[in-house]
Amino acid sequence: MKGQLVFEFVVAAVLLFAIIIYSLNLLNINMTEYRNDYHRNDLEIRATQISELLVHNTGDYTDPIILGLSSGWTTLSVNDMTTLQTTCSNAVGYASLLESLDLLETPYMSAKPNIDFNITIQNISAVLVSCGDTSSDHVPTNVHVGYAKRFSYSEDGSILSIEVWTW
Repeated sequence: MKGQLVFEFVVAAVLLFAIIIYSLNLLNINMTEYRNDYHRNDLEIRATQISELLVHNTGDYTDPIILGLSSGWTTLSVNDMTTLQTTCSNAVGYASLLESLDLLETPYMSAKPNIDFNITIQNISAVLVSCGDTSSDHVPTNVHVGYAKRFSYSEDGSILSIEVWTW
């Protein structure tokens, strides 16, 4: 009986290959979900980090840029807000901000060259700073977005809302 295939062996081999294919397919499906969750969490963390820098750091907008608006604990400097707005207004300043915030990497599953951001600081009556991607008036709706919102005081005592988006 040498050289003959046994029916049980064929069934076992087919079953083994079916289990391997099923396992690889399951891993592939779960890996996609994991990468999407990772990308969403990464954007959320970056938005939170930027908002932390704005509220807790004293800024230095010379080269290299150190992002921050704090003039004291929970108080934001009006001069630093004006400087941030001026820095964001030109292409060189915006590029320096992207570099200093480590946003120049290509986002997952995207043709964009970098992660975009938008910072809006406003009090009750007006928008004081609008900094970020100027290619559109709003944050796109068809991509993953990280968002952080904080409240602080300005030097004149008014309450400020700081909103940061990353996408």
